[in-house]
Amino acid sequence: MKVEFYALLGLGVLYLILFAIAEWLYYTKDWQAEHTRKLVHVMTGLFAMLFPLAFDNHWYVLGLCSSFLIVLQVSKQYSILKSINNVNRKTHGSTLYPIIVYIGFLIALRQAAWLYYYLPLLVMAISDPIAGLLGKRFPLGPFTVFGQTKTMLGSLGFLITAVLVLITGCSMAGYHMSSNLLMTLGIIAIVATLAEAGATHGWDNFVIPCVIMISFYFVNIESYLYG
Repeated sequence: MKVEFYALLGLGVLYLILFAIAEWLYYTKDWQAEHTRKLVHVMTGLFAMLFPLAFDNHWYVLGLCSSFLIVLQVSKQYSILKSINNVNRKTHGSTLYPIIVYIGFLIALRQAAWLYYYLPLLVMAISDPIAGLLGKRFPLGPFTVFGQTKTMLGSLGFLITAVLVLITGCSMAGYHMSSNLLMTLGIIAIVATLAEAGATHGWDNFVIPCVIMISFYFVNIESYLYG
């Protein structure tokens, strides 16, 4: 328990340092909030990969995620942490992020299958920002969903990176990379891409991992360990 408590403190400090770096880049290096926000998005997801190594008890993760949920809500209310909040669009992404991290941890813990935690969050942390950056840099094939513009190129970038993340993750976890599994992961990546394309105002942070977790459950992803 003492080790987990120290891990809790250490990770809390790590996230605060990340926020401080984002603020420094925003105020002194003139980074746009969209870019610092993407940086925090990616690094937060990567830091969250340490949770299963640091904690056996979901209450520590709940405490950490709740703390940052409160910090983010207060920062939005009082217009601080502009490196995260100063974007010209309505978004709930920063609020939904810690919520889905905890939900993913709890589900993976109950399923005794950490693939349910790692891969959905990695796709969200990596593929989602790539889709956004590609769409803004090269706005090819624009389409509108609930008043928010997205692009076909951004969706393609999401799909390609999602496939790579899913295949790489399953391979590293020792899954039998049969043609059936590869096809299954491709279909899951397509479903996640459609979810990202249809989600607006930051809800992709919640919807993408949920869709992948649900897909893993219905295809019984653990069965491919023995394939």
